[in-house]
Amino acid sequence: MGKNRIIKNAILAVIMAVLLLCVCSCSLKKLSLRVQVNRYCQDKYGITSEVTDIKRNVGLWGVTGSYEIKANDGVKEFDVLVTKDGEITDNYEADLIDEALRDWVNSYEPGAAYVHLMFGMYGADEKFTGDIVSFLRAHGEMNRYTFAYVDHSFKTKDDAWFLSELYDNDLIYDCFLLNCPDAESAKIVYDKFSPANIEVEYYSPYITDSLVIDYNGEAEYNSHELENVDGISFCWLEYPNYVYIDEPTCSVKLSDDNSLSKICPTYEVDAEMDEDDRRVMVVFIPLDMIEGDLKISFTDSMGLQRFVVSNADFGTNGITYYSYGVFGDYAVAVINIHSGINYFTIDKPG
Repeated sequence: MGKNRIIKNAILAVIMAVLLLCVCSCSLKKLSLRVQVNRYCQDKYGITSEVTDIKRNVGLWGVTGSYEIKANDGVKEFDVLVTKDGEITDNYEADLIDEALRDWVNSYEPGAAYVHLMFGMYGADEKFTGDIVSFLRAHGEMNRYTFAYVDHSFKTKDDAWFLSELYDNDLIYDCFLLNCPDAESAKIVYDKFSPANIEVEYYSPYITDSLVIDYNGEAEYNSHELENVDGISFCWLEYPNYVYIDEPTCSVKLSDDNSLSKICPTYEVDAEMDEDDRRVMVVFIPLDMIEGDLKISFTDSMGLQRFVVSNADFGTNGITYYSYGVFGDYAVAVINIHSGINYFTIDKPG
């Protein structure tokens, strides 16, 4: 018995030592990052910064080895990224770059309320000098833009004639041209998009219409007119290369069948289309309609429940990989609609 206790104590001591070593190693790493970031900001901008948050960067395949850092110079908060190889980039001047880009664009085509150069993280040798054209040239063809106009529609690439200088000088990769109903809506959406991870349709309540131009110069125009049914709004996400066997017809209404839920509204989608076809429905639920946690459940025409999600899982920074999220003042669900009767339910527990 005594021998077993000695062995257990020895194992426990080793475990405690390993844990202590991990804690110390983590603390030392954070201290090293703070020193690195503070020195970087001092050397690049001549500012005294304070690191307020450090977290590991997580990509599609898990932890990347890089660190996402929040810093503050007493005037504004900004982001710093330190890669596993020690390379440092920041967005301290991103707002100045966006303002200079907006002024430059408005000198050609007035009406832009907000303009955003995407992926605005810049390295030690990428300090903005005030000359926006020279700065764009330094970034080459990977420049990506969002132009948020108010009451100004672009339906074809020819309507965006002012982009020709960017294309002629290889200063553009792709861009979003958004027509918003007002400046407040433009402020909400102008910095939310990148072609890799988000659809413009997810912010449809804030956009009247849009023109998206890809890296091949192909332009796609979309109207963002929404349909409204008993407190919610929705639209259909159309994929340009998808060909329906038969043109679908879908109707949406508040369901008369209360057996699906005792405490929450249920909506019914009647989809008339070939059984092998699908339509993608984007549903917008105002956050002020929701009390406490939100759950959205969806049952397709085959009786299969596709997902149930609480808004605690949504986060506030955009769509998750499971096709639901919080965008502006709306909870948004992206639902694959099958042929027949489909149901989705907005659950307000309590």
